Amino acid sequence: MSSSIDQNLALPSPAVHLKPGAAAAPTGLRPPRRHDIDNLRSFCTAHVIAHHTAIAYGGISGAGLPPQAHSGLFDHASPLFTPFIATNLSYGMGLYFFLSGQMTAQSMSRSKSDWGLIRTKLWRLGMPALLYSALIDPVGAVIARPEKTLVGNLGLYVREVGKLDGVRGPVWYNATLIVFDICAVVLRRVLPCSGSPSLEFVKAFRLLGRWGWLGVAGASFLLRTKLPPGEVIPVIGVDPAYLLQYIYGYALGHAAFHVGERSIPGPENLSVYKAYAISLGTLPLLFLPGFLKGEGIGGAVQLGGWNWAAAIYAVWNELSFYTLAPAVMQAFERNYNRPAGKGLWSPRYSYAAFLLHTLVSWVADLGLARLLKRSDGTRPAWMSNRAWQAFGPLLVTAAMSAVDILGSFKLGQLLIDHVPGVGSLL
Repeated sequence: MSSSIDQNLALPSPAVHLKPGAAAAPTGLRPPRRHDIDNLRSFCTAHVIAHHTAIAYGGISGAGLPPQAHSGLFDHASPLFTPFIATNLSYGMGLYFFLSGQMTAQSMSRSKSDWGLIRTKLWRLGMPALLYSALIDPVGAVIARPEKTLVGNLGLYVREVGKLDGVRGPVWYNATLIVFDICAVVLRRVLPCSGSPSLEFVKAFRLLGRWGWLGVAGASFLLRTKLPPGEVIPVIGVDPAYLLQYIYGYALGHAAFHVGERSIPGPENLSVYKAYAISLGTLPLLFLPGFLKGEGIGGAVQLGGWNWAAAIYAVWNELSFYTLAPAVMQAFERNYNRPAGKGLWSPRYSYAAFLLHTLVSWVADLGLARLLKRSDGTRPAWMSNRAWQAFGPLLVTAAMSAVDILGSFKLGQLLIDHVPGVGSLL
């Protein structure tokens, strides 16, 4: 995989492992490659695609994610998706930002020019975000509501472009990371530092890694009393309800690079299975306030506002991040720290797959709708069957996740390998 991607994606190759308190790699020297992070990049990209597919075919309500069964195959959201989607939301993007913070710190240690670093970030993060928002996202609107003529579709596309007031879709991550990186560069100029980190810095990092998630939980709860999940910050499109975790993860990534830590801080020797057991085992607590009110356990959970449900969710969300993110990183470090190869699943194609997966999903959904629906677009009678409505979302999500993941990586491979200039950008 080319080094251009390492500068670009949320899941870059971080610095070489150093003993705590040791100096980071000297300026201008490239640390040894970490293949576990390359493999983690491919895994996380596939995980994101499966996550969005689950939402599309009957995902849970709340967290800014209403059910979006865009084929019209199902009537309601499926509660069977709750554990999968909730745990993904709790740690996935926080882990992305931790790795991005590590990569930016590594880039800053080698860069001779702050402006050169920012310019690189604007090109490799900002340009894909702009292209996605101005090209791919409006095309999705045309695919969803096509006109009968080419002129009509072009007009619809132009109208969608005219509505743009910021980034669209998953590239909110790119825009937010650009803001974080610029802030990091500015802080370096305001608070310059050099040489090995002090013992006090290392102790502060350990303390922040072990207990900082509690502060993030409390502050996020207070923030959600005014800005519940589902709101977005203009232009960059990030949901402020989860922003504090992203800042926390990014800051930990910077600090981890300087103290020589390979992984995000967390409980020691905690396996992925145990981490998921903690997260899933405490997930039912989110429904406890509603149950005590006599609402049962099937009602929607209040994730924002001044109430017990929102407070429990804030703690649960950050506890899951504190346990799952380190466990996943450590599992890849132990078991998958070897070259990924040059096939379809090469990390070289993961960034392109991330950017293209919504387009692939839309096209695949059209094919699924034609396969299962009548020629006039209506559902056949068997789709109203209780068994289909109950378990169909799982079957369709499993099948379409495989299609979307394979299609996204394949399209990314074709563009990078056969379209001049794409490889240098992605």
